[in-house]
Amino acid sequence: MNYYRILITATFLLGVTFVILQWFGFRQLWDSGIQFKGSAGGGQFLYVIAGLHAMHVLGGVVALTIMLIKAFFGRIKFYSSVPVELMATYWHFVDILWIYLLVFFILMG
Repeated sequence: MNYYRILITATFLLGVTFVILQWFGFRQLWDSGIQFKGSAGGGQFLYVIAGLHAMHVLGGVVALTIMLIKAFFGRIKFYSSVPVELMATYWHFVDILWIYLLVFFILMG
């Protein structure tokens, strides 16, 4: 159970760190005067994709928060792997989707 708590905490912290770093990255671009706008809509598409990804990551962080609270403060003594497997599937989906989009944008650019 201790190993589970360590790993769920690490996953939670990595998810929160990603969202914070994504926000700081966009803030740095905006502060540098780089804004993604124009009549073609390509810049706005980047905001939509990054925003949807951030929402998925935040959704995962909320679910991780619930799992983290249950891991440290839950009263149930029986372990079920279903929530962990669902969370792993969710995070892997978000990871694979982001990698696909990154490769797509690199090839299109």
